[in-house]
Amino acid sequence: MKKTKYLIIVIAVFALCSCKKYLDINQNPNNPTDVEPTLVLSQVLNSSATNHFFYYGALGQYMGYTARSAGFAPNTALESFQITQGTFQFFWTVDYHMIYDLNFIENKSNETGQPFFSGLAKILRAYWYQNLVDMFNNIPYIEAADPTEIKTPKYDDAKTIYEDLIKKIDEAIIQLKASGSLSPADTKFDIMWHGDKTMWIKFANSLKLRILMRQSEMEGRAAYIQAEIIKIVTEGTGFLAEGQDALINPGYENTNGKQNPIYGTYITSAGAPADANFNRAHQFGVDFYKTTNDTRIDYVYKKPANGIHLGNWLGSSPNANAITSSPGAGVYKTASSSFPFMLGFESLFFQAEAVQRGWLTGNAKSLFERAITASYTYLGVPNAAAAATAYYTQGIPIADWNSSPDKLQAIAMQKWAALNGLNAMEAWTEYRRTGYPKIIPASLSPVVTTNQIPVRALYPQIEYDINSANVLGQGNISQFTSKIFWMK
Repeated sequence: MKKTKYLIIVIAVFALCSCKKYLDINQNPNNPTDVEPTLVLSQVLNSSATNHFFYYGALGQYMGYTARSAGFAPNTALESFQITQGTFQFFWTVDYHMIYDLNFIENKSNETGQPFFSGLAKILRAYWYQNLVDMFNNIPYIEAADPTEIKTPKYDDAKTIYEDLIKKIDEAIIQLKASGSLSPADTKFDIMWHGDKTMWIKFANSLKLRILMRQSEMEGRAAYIQAEIIKIVTEGTGFLAEGQDALINPGYENTNGKQNPIYGTYITSAGAPADANFNRAHQFGVDFYKTTNDTRIDYVYKKPANGIHLGNWLGSSPNANAITSSPGAGVYKTASSSFPFMLGFESLFFQAEAVQRGWLTGNAKSLFERAITASYTYLGVPNAAAAATAYYTQGIPIADWNSSPDKLQAIAMQKWAALNGLNAMEAWTEYRRTGYPKIIPASLSPVVTTNQIPVRALYPQIEYDINSANVLGQGNISQFTSKIFWMK
């Protein structure tokens, strides 16, 4: 195979092309004045799925999920953690473009008396603003509503943004509750929950819980977090649980360019296995599943021909493709499968942690075990409930609640194990919050100087080019020492 340098910019270009798919009806996200908000919603949800997965390129390697296969030259900057101001620029740009579209949906829906779609816009905007904060910390927020009006928006305090996102989600829930039922003609534009208000509110409550729990390690925030969780409980709709996965599907099919983004990444063409692709199992992930007797290993990773799972380490000389594991069918599923935007097990793990910390009533052990079972079920493990029960009752501390001396560590590690192949951004963010998993060494690259997984993204070059005064006001930023506000 021809040696190919695997650059992050290639991921960005591919992702950008993927955005321009069959639902990409709004070509100018900054000026959609004559488009129905329902149509723009379909585009935003479709882009949310496509762009969500492309975080996986670098972050999947950082989180011990994937590593470079044989046949590809190393990306020394990536594998030695020397990220640049261009590394995550694509995601900054795309996230803000989606936010601009969501601003349009809210404003247009308010004008036309469609509170349901206005509420959805608020919820999804909170999702993507949290995503930006979790990557970059302080970001443009108040003045970022319309780039045609304010071209150099000021940066706002990340903690203040988080608090306002909670308020916006509460407003959205009120709007959804006050809205009438959607007509069948409108439900088709909601390609995630199909107009189901109850599920949108559960999604909103789960997102709110995620925002709150992200601040768990901050001093002086416990009372605030608990008070806001009580508000969620009082609201009464509840959180996402098993069988209540937020899945996006605009009509994926087994045609190149129209496939589920995960399937389209791991399968080279319609139905053809991508056996020589870039992604191989990370040895850290392989070791974890093996040492904990976790049968999910066969679903997050595909066995090589010899039937023995093997991975590569980040920055090392990779093993031959024929003897290493590639991404598994439990992750990429089928070309027409829905995209996992937020899965029920994510919410259950947060609920388990909130109960364990005394911020939510309930049974932490039960929630923990239900979350693991939901992960087994989603991946398609046969007899998932029985397999999960056998796993979390075998006495291994990191999997068995009763045997785990550190319950929060067990929750963090099981969430990491469940997110493999599905959401590397969330895994990276939770790693920075909890300190788990401890991937040592982080890289085996011979040119690594600081052998530490970055704790944040650098502000993108485009900001230094067009909004220099405001971004320079944030000071000198280091990917190793400039922490997100909620970190210890």
